Amino acid sequence: GCVFVGHGLKNDFRIINFVVPPQQVVDTVHLYHRAGRRFLSLRFLSAAILRSQIQGETHDSIEDAAAALLLYRKYLEYKDAGCFDELLDALYAYGKHYNWSVSPTNPFHFDSCPPSSPSSINTL
Repeated sequence: GCVFVGHGLKNDFRIINFVVPPQQVVDTVHLYHRAGRRFLSLRFLSAAILRSQIQGETHDSIEDAAAALLLYRKYLEYKDAGCFDELLDALYAYGKHYNWSVSPTNPFHFDSCPPSSPSSINTL
């Protein structure tokens, strides 16, 4: 079977009345989440991790899907390197400090365990 990768898929599936077995869903809203803490937006995660600005003036579902796939790949890289939990802690600290947006003058940096290379939505 196929695997659906996205951000906030539960709501998308509910709206289109589509049932997908949980083992076929990878939802970045849950991958990049600490229990008891706020959910991180796709826009914030894309700006911080991918250094890509999405969801500007219009909503583009293809752009969102590409960002979610790249975030999943980054998740796997950080998980394999053994430092995903540190990354997530750093994201929450940075987001809280900058009111859940990425500062243009002080972008998010995580150098404790860098994955292979920065990704961009334009590389898909």
